[in-house]
Amino acid sequence: MSLQPTRTGASLAASWLVAAGLILVTAHSSLAADPTAPGRMWAAIDVGRAPMPATAPGLSESGTAWLFDVSIGIAVSPKVLLGAEKGSWMIASSWPSATRGAGIETLFVTARVYPLKNSALHVRLGGGLMLGWDESAPGSNAERLGWEAGVGYDLRLGGHHHLTPFVLFCSGHVGTMGANLNILTIGAGYTYR
Repeated sequence: MSLQPTRTGASLAASWLVAAGLILVTAHSSLAADPTAPGRMWAAIDVGRAPMPATAPGLSESGTAWLFDVSIGIAVSPKVLLGAEKGSWMIASSWPSATRGAGIETLFVTARVYPLKNSALHVRLGGGLMLGWDESAPGSNAERLGWEAGVGYDLRLGGHHHLTPFVLFCSGHVGTMGANLNILTIGAGYTYR
């Protein structure tokens, strides 16, 4: 399986909007009446901000990057949600110059585990492929393995809708940077479960 680097900031934003819309439509049409029923679909869209190490390609002056993340999966029990997660940190925008874009993309298997009875606190774990891409260095993209761990809290907005603040740590070796990256992201998301 190959992760393809996104070539422009506009195409990155468009692909995430399309993916988010498809996930919400799929999740909405497959929700069971019982919110704790195993086999029920769930979906999440996350946005966060992370400081980036100086070795990141195309690093902006602020030294930070935006995380955009979309997940979808099924509940295997009332306390365990499994799924797939596609995410990216946009380090440098490629607009207006197509030679300046840079980012890190992930494709992970993910799990959200709710360890405490009657609590919306969850532990988030995942692992899979990471890809660093840099428009200023064509051909330098390389896939490597990475992992993530974090915590989140589902604040119920009503029905199946939740606002989910989170803290997420991600680590992996990214080809364009030639070193292991450790990224701590703080953000919030929308969870439908």
